[in-house]
Amino acid sequence: MERDGSQGPLHPRRNPDEKRALLSRLARIEGQVRGLRQMVEADRYTGEVIQQAAAIKAALREVAIMSFQGRAVRGLADAAGQRDHGGAKLAGLLAEMTGLLQAALNVPAARSVEAERQAGEPELDPAGDAERLASVQKQIEALLEQEPTNVLLVEDDPVAAEVLRTGLDLMGCSVTVAASGEDALDVLKQKDCAVDWLLADIVLPGRVDGWTVGQEFRERNPFGRVVFISAYEQKDLSRKTPGSAFLYKPVRPAQLVKVFRGLESAA
Repeated sequence: MERDGSQGPLHPRRNPDEKRALLSRLARIEGQVRGLRQMVEADRYTGEVIQQAAAIKAALREVAIMSFQGRAVRGLADAAGQRDHGGAKLAGLLAEMTGLLQAALNVPAARSVEAERQAGEPELDPAGDAERLASVQKQIEALLEQEPTNVLLVEDDPVAAEVLRTGLDLMGCSVTVAASGEDALDVLKQKDCAVDWLLADIVLPGRVDGWTVGQEFRERNPFGRVVFISAYEQKDLSRKTPGSAFLYKPVRPAQLVKVFRGLESAA
């Protein structure tokens, strides 16, 4: 198997499909960065700049996830194809994977073999290392294979809508955008409508505001989660759908996902 030792430890080369996917994602990020630069040069609203930066951060995290998955697959194939005296290669791969999981995904991972030794605990045998590596793999597989959450985003500002849509998409959501309350109601009335979360700006063009969209959504989906957003002060929140949340703009995609998950946990 070909190896590349120009940067860091020797490791199996990425296959063409993996490299092509990573380069495609990076090209998209480069476009996002150029867009961010243009926003700053045009002196766009600070909230929009922050949202674009958050979307770029989420995209970079996706690159880390993709790279992690490829490294795990290549490492296991390499370990399986060579003699592994005493499980040393498997133990080394486990240590690398746990560290990468923590750094790239920011999720709990099992302690590395070296950490176990420093703690004075007995070394793991090859079977134990394999079991722990399988646990790490399951964490990443669960993260990557989650069914996307269907989000209806009601936002009349095209820039803000694109920033939120991109960020939520990169965080595993499937996003439908409606530019007005009337458009949002049309989406909800479709027979095949399957919206899990509603993210609605309150102030919208036309005669249907975000509050009305929220009420219609809750009637059609009693268990759906609703978050209202606005850049304007809202002194009266009496029309807020029960069990929903309200946030002032600007909001970050990661913040929104956290709020939605909190609403689900509180149900």
